[in-house]
Amino acid sequence: MATRLGSSEIDYTALARRLRDVHRRRAERIEEQLPARESDPALLSLDRALDALQSKEAAGLLDEIDARLRRAVDDVAGTAPREFAVGAFPVPLADKFLDGVLEYYRGGWDTSLDRRRTAQAVVTALAQVAGDDGFVSGDAASSGLGPLGAWVTSRVRQVAAKVTVVEGDTSRKNSGKYLGLDSRVAAKIALSRRRPSYLERMPVVHELVRMLPARCLAGVGLASVQHLFPSSSALYESLFTLGLAPKDTQVGGKFYSANVNTVATLEARGLRVHMSATDPDDHLYADAEAAVKEQARSELAALFHGVDPAHHRGRFLLLDDGGKLILALHEHFPRYAHLCVAVEQTTRGIQVLEEMQRSGTAILCPVVNMAQSDLKRAVESPLIAESVAWHTDRYLRSMGLDDRTPAPAHPQTAVVVGYGATGAALAEALRRRGYQVVVTDRDPARMAAARTAGFEARERIDAFRQADLLFGATGMGAISAEEWRYLKSGAVLANAASGTHELGLRGIDERELRRRDPHLRCAPDGTVTTSFAGRELTLGLESDDWRLQHRVLRVRGEDGSERELLLLRGGSVVNMEHDLPPEYRQVIVGMLIASCAQAMRETEPGPHDLDPELQAFLRARFTTALAAAGLSLDTPDLDAVRGPWG
Repeated sequence: MATRLGSSEIDYTALARRLRDVHRRRAERIEEQLPARESDPALLSLDRALDALQSKEAAGLLDEIDARLRRAVDDVAGTAPREFAVGAFPVPLADKFLDGVLEYYRGGWDTSLDRRRTAQAVVTALAQVAGDDGFVSGDAASSGLGPLGAWVTSRVRQVAAKVTVVEGDTSRKNSGKYLGLDSRVAAKIALSRRRPSYLERMPVVHELVRMLPARCLAGVGLASVQHLFPSSSALYESLFTLGLAPKDTQVGGKFYSANVNTVATLEARGLRVHMSATDPDDHLYADAEAAVKEQARSELAALFHGVDPAHHRGRFLLLDDGGKLILALHEHFPRYAHLCVAVEQTTRGIQVLEEMQRSGTAILCPVVNMAQSDLKRAVESPLIAESVAWHTDRYLRSMGLDDRTPAPAHPQTAVVVGYGATGAALAEALRRRGYQVVVTDRDPARMAAARTAGFEARERIDAFRQADLLFGATGMGAISAEEWRYLKSGAVLANAASGTHELGLRGIDERELRRRDPHLRCAPDGTVTTSFAGRELTLGLESDDWRLQHRVLRVRGEDGSERELLLLRGGSVVNMEHDLPPEYRQVIVGMLIASCAQAMRETEPGPHDLDPELQAFLRARFTTALAAAGLSLDTPDLDAVRGPWG
């Protein structure tokens, strides 16, 4: 939007793009200097400080910091009350460290100290004297923050020296690490530590980028909807190598798969990341699908800002997931469709296109159909299935529910709802793990295919009654809230599809979910617990994103008795906390890059198959690269990967 100020106009969107370009160049310069900064014992990185403060080793230090902060607050409030203000517009305090700590809490319109958030508050204070690169020196802390700030900096440095942080050892995506932090502070944190894009472990992606025409994406504007995993950086960095400009790149994430480190890093490096990826308070996020639709519309509005569709000579690339960008283009911006090409990577997205065509809406731009390519069907479904099964076992064991995993003493029946490509691969992955697998699908042909593959196939209500674990793999909704009554008490539900609607949660808000679990409680240390199957169950931390916490629901069974159900990750997609290892992830990244390059060559509106020769080439290269790493494409095993991954 342009605003007239006297005789001048300020185009804030264009200004923001220029600032992102400046940020990008700054990030590149900082990254070159990082090795020397990290090795300097006189410097402390904000990222290192935050990790140290959130470690077990810092528990005693946090207690001591909290006590000193409370005494300092009492002193100021008692001796100089006019200098102490509660709210968003305080009088700055003389003690700059205390003022910085309170600044963190003022972001939430309060100055009430909270021991559970001391780590973020301390780093917010340290950020005042940190350079653009996110490093703090002892001298800067002493001169800029005063005695308390200098003492804290020294003690944090001591703890950080004892804490070993393995990059990729955990995704930290739902840990509350960045909870409440101002975006400027988060950017400094992100820039203060190298975060691998994992490109060095993606040889096929390197080879593909070298093969493609140099700068084939130069002058292109990009809008994308992606799962923002740690390896997402590899995708965008590869597209930048091909000529895409970061300042012309719109990145849309989904809250249930957005890694907090990845989001902060992308923003710090100058990309525009739609905040719906991280904002947990917007009411729209009770429905993930509605949220991403609005996000797509907003991305396109920014992408087309200031563009005259009749005279613009450039092109726009829509890298889509679920048809959100393509649908928004046709509903809100059809005048720009002739300037666009698109890639659709999901079956659901192709279904959206087919629904548009059935309703009489012609597809106005070329769309590369990566979703239904032979390569994607062959390689992605086994990867998703392995990730779903791996995450499920990991969650159950972490909660002490080992008896919900298969063993001779406690055989478990896993019901897979939906026997499409993902459901079929998931049934195989679960069978390999020892589950007794039952399949149900509304399509008789798929039921027959499941029986041919050796699975027991049952009608849906009968299958529900058998489930110790139920996996929704339809993409359209596996079970409704009204059908929960057919499940066993103690059944575990996992979403293996998309969004938040697969397991019957559409339209159910947070208050209703809490009402359905009267045993839900939060301990003084922030641990969230409930009871399930006669035992206490730890669901997570209060600082976690509530939308992604495990949930226990108490419902009435078909016989009127109360039944307990456990929803892994609150009904959101179960396999989105951890990324795929880069050795496997390169399969998807490579297909996305190849599809983008092909889209730029297409001129005819409508769907286009992904080049079969390119698919054959990529599959051969992927198979060879995985074999060299001791891995298999047909039966992936995440635990066999050597090296860390997020």
